[in-house]
Amino acid sequence: MGDTASTWPGYNPATKQADREKAKQLLRDAGYPNGFTVNTFCYNVKTYTEVCEYLKEQLRPLGIDYNFQIG
Repeated sequence: MGDTASTWPGYNPATKQADREKAKQLLRDAGYPNGFTVNTFCYNVKTYTEVCEYLKEQLRPLGIDYNFQIG
């Protein structure tokens, strides 16, 4: 990963846990203390489905249930 991406919140291993806690606090502040569900569409192309699967796993610890339909 390049230097720029490694400074993004959630990607830097040195700050990942603090970034995740901040995201959870933002969700609580927004009125979603237990997260929420997102339903979306994902193109049935390998690159897209891999991105959707990756995103689902990244959002899971925040309490965000990312559901996608492949089509």
